[in-house]
Amino acid sequence: MKKILYLAQQEAYTRELVQKLDPHPDIQLCVAWSLEEATRMAGEEAFQVVLSEPFFPEAFRPAWMKASGSQLIWISDWPLSTEIKNLQDKGGQNFLIHPIELEELEAILRSIAGPAPEEPLFDLTYLKSLSDGDKNFELEVFELFLEEVPPSITELKGFIGKRDWSGVAETVHRLSSKIRILGMGNLRQMARNIERHARRSTSLEETMLRTQDFIVEMERSLIQVQKLSSQLKTQLS
Repeated sequence: MKKILYLAQQEAYTRELVQKLDPHPDIQLCVAWSLEEATRMAGEEAFQVVLSEPFFPEAFRPAWMKASGSQLIWISDWPLSTEIKNLQDKGGQNFLIHPIELEELEAILRSIAGPAPEEPLFDLTYLKSLSDGDKNFELEVFELFLEEVPPSITELKGFIGKRDWSGVAETVHRLSSKIRILGMGNLRQMARNIERHARRSTSLEETMLRTQDFIVEMERSLIQVQKLSSQLKTQLS
């Protein structure tokens, strides 16, 4: 069981996260609304992880965090690259974006515990539940991914070059279903935020950078899916 101390600022997001984690078999969330309250709570029990809004500048690695070895995770609505760099320099290497996706938080917690070597980009649990053991069905999904994703990536690069945010949003939305079926939780979170800001035409410089990162990860996923497809073909032959 991981105990998380959340230095909260925004009531709606806090309430949503509490609901997502109530109950959770591996995570216990405790909420503090000030550094004073967090200090009191940290004196009563140990927390492996501290979630903090950047609105709490005084939360930069306080003494009780250093003593307990707590890991710091920053949370923000839509952090700029400069903000991320500044906060990482202050001691928090991981970032989450509101509203927090449970699967993304779980992935970060697993990495803090010590990631397995070359942790896969995706989780095939959902695909296997759909296939019900039908390997031919799984192969069809892999092959469809390999067929449809490259043209979408090419389109996305073109839309970025033209600053066509509507095109970016539509293409990322179309890719989201393919991301979901292969259990790519981090990419799904990226896609959701890119689509939201592209449709609203907000934080466009940051949206462009995030979309470029998204493309890199999608291209990496193609390599892994190609390997899975080849392995499955060998099993079926």
